[in-house]
Amino acid sequence: MSTKFNRPRIEDVLTQRFFIRPSFDIYGPVGGLYDLGPPGSALQANLLEEWRRFFVVEDQILELDTSIMTKEDVFRTSGHIERFTDFLVRDVVTHESLRADHLLEEFLTNYLAKAKVSDETRAEIEDVIKRVDDYSGEELGAVMKKYNVKSPAGNDITDPAPFNLMFSSNIGPQGNVKGYLRPETAQGMFVNFKYLYEYNNCRMPFAASQIGRAFRNEISPRSGLLRVREFTMAEIEHFVHPDRKDHPKFVTVKDMVVPLYPAPPRDNPDQPREMVHMTLGDAVSQGIINNETLGYFLGRIFLFAKRIGLLPEHLRFRQHGLNEMAHYAADCWDLEVETSYGWVECVGCADRSCYDLSRHEEVTRKGLVAVERLEEPYFEVQRNLKLNTGAIAKTFRQLTNTVKNHFQGMGQAELEALQEQIKAIGSGNLSFTIDGQTHEIDVSYLTITETTKKVEVREFVPGVIEPSFGIGRLLYCILEHTFTLREEDTARSYFRFSPRLAPVKAVLAPLSNNAAFTPLIEKLSADLRKHTIMYRIDDSSSSIGRRYARLDEIGVPFALTVDFESVKNETCTLRFRDDPRSQVRMPMAEAGALVADLVAGTTTWEAVLAKYPLHTAQDV
Repeated sequence: MSTKFNRPRIEDVLTQRFFIRPSFDIYGPVGGLYDLGPPGSALQANLLEEWRRFFVVEDQILELDTSIMTKEDVFRTSGHIERFTDFLVRDVVTHESLRADHLLEEFLTNYLAKAKVSDETRAEIEDVIKRVDDYSGEELGAVMKKYNVKSPAGNDITDPAPFNLMFSSNIGPQGNVKGYLRPETAQGMFVNFKYLYEYNNCRMPFAASQIGRAFRNEISPRSGLLRVREFTMAEIEHFVHPDRKDHPKFVTVKDMVVPLYPAPPRDNPDQPREMVHMTLGDAVSQGIINNETLGYFLGRIFLFAKRIGLLPEHLRFRQHGLNEMAHYAADCWDLEVETSYGWVECVGCADRSCYDLSRHEEVTRKGLVAVERLEEPYFEVQRNLKLNTGAIAKTFRQLTNTVKNHFQGMGQAELEALQEQIKAIGSGNLSFTIDGQTHEIDVSYLTITETTKKVEVREFVPGVIEPSFGIGRLLYCILEHTFTLREEDTARSYFRFSPRLAPVKAVLAPLSNNAAFTPLIEKLSADLRKHTIMYRIDDSSSSIGRRYARLDEIGVPFALTVDFESVKNETCTLRFRDDPRSQVRMPMAEAGALVADLVAGTTTWEAVLAKYPLHTAQDV
């Protein structure tokens, strides 16, 4: 695809027809920031609505809308402050910042294109390019030194160093609370788990979703919508029992054959990757995909990709290697789409285990757990702590609340350990630590009593399966995969958007500016509005053929034209963008309902051709 596709051609169309423009263009653009014009904005809105129908409605997912600005505490707990990084190198002369893995890939690709090398060296470099995403910072540095990688200006570069990608800010006029623009929507769902669980009547498993903006301070944004600093995400967090990750609807996708690009085995990480096509059922049973729930979502993602117009022969699921995957993750796959830029990650689907909720539970102690009823109840000892608050207040004064919170926040395991300490001491002082400071408390201030209770339910921290969709990347891939040149006239291009996704569903076109056509166009307009069809009127003086070409260029699927026969019998012609040689004549009164059915997919163009007579062109 990358060798045949005319990228400058599509970029001209996208710019000239205002699908997309650099933000603040008249002031001079800033890298990685873009505005969507009317067709681009409508295409994205339709894509998101299709996503909601396909995922949220199908699986009855709970949808949220959480804050973009996020407290620092949240991202410190989640690990983003420490680990949400890419590796950065700088040109030692110009001081330009460059993303290390991208520079390495581009440098070696250009080197192979220009230099004469042995077959052995070429194979070695091609393997490095394939594995560039798997390298750690130290490995990147070693490989860059081995091949003497230079900056695009030909200068030396610094060693790779981690660079945090989050935008920081201060909340409030005093700036006492530090915050970050979220780099993903997931944390807003994790911190609301307790309320989601209660809203769902404490039933498991269940899923939450969110569509919203996210921000990443990319080192060197490039490739248009594929790597930007502000973007739209659509994410699902499917909460499951950590020991039971089967899915009741896996049977609906288990026989689906999908293209998999698995990671090398853990005991042989240097083994080259190989593409395989196999059923999801086989992939799960053989342990290639970790569990049924993950497999179910991979199947749904693949179906969705085809539904929105991506070409299946240019899709693959790439499994994360050891160096890419988070230490807590059980498995992770990316839906990659082949474009003129190469393979592009558009959807991530990860089994994040119990890490997220466990971390927030550990720090906040807010009960981010679910409950299951036991088949066989049992009895356990419950320890309860009573504090001599008056004595504590006299002893610790301004630290009273801190000390009380320390002891009152103890769980059963901590209370058991404390009880053993008190027994060992008998009387006197016990040492304890708060925020690195050691204190002592008289054990007589602490009284631990025991009760025995029957346990019929058990708490557990749920695991999470997370499909995460980059909407801007999907949008661009749709544009590339649907961009088409007319066979009979390659100067004319059009987008083969599905009618559901098309920014404009229909155009109303009078054959000429004859006044007799005006009331007919108004009648058709009212009918289309009644059926909530987005349409445009093109009554310009251009020829009807030129107007059709102009509308094809932005992917309008249907055109309704009124002519002199329409004046006589209130009929109109209907044209389909993908079959422009076949137009039908139909009653105007049926036009709105028919276009609505075509957009919804409840009828087909073939059915229309079978029902209505073909139209023969007439002169203006």
